Amino acid sequence: MAHIENIETVIIDLAALDLMPESVARENAVLAVSIADEKLRVIIPADDSQNDVIKKINILFPQIRLQIDTATRVEIEEAIKFHYPASTQPSIIANLIFSSNALNVGMN
Repeated sequence: MAHIENIETVIIDLAALDLMPESVARENAVLAVSIADEKLRVIIPADDSQNDVIKKINILFPQIRLQIDTATRVEIEEAIKFHYPASTQPSIIANLIFSSNALNVGMN
């Protein structure tokens, strides 16, 4: 496990990024970096959440070995915002679902 001092220098493999569900990436501050030979390289926060994050990733990808590096939570969250930019704004569909649910609350 290596600590990444500057996450901006890491080259991200889009296949790895696509493999990691965005909701998991955001919720756990985990950035998938590369996938090769059934090994997924991820960067996780260098904090007390490490063990929980590793367990969640192992559950999500039981057939894939993990190569884990660490970085600061802030750097990982910034990288996630950069690599998943469309979700930084609420989607039209999410707004419609929320609005529809809000309208239905008073009807029951």
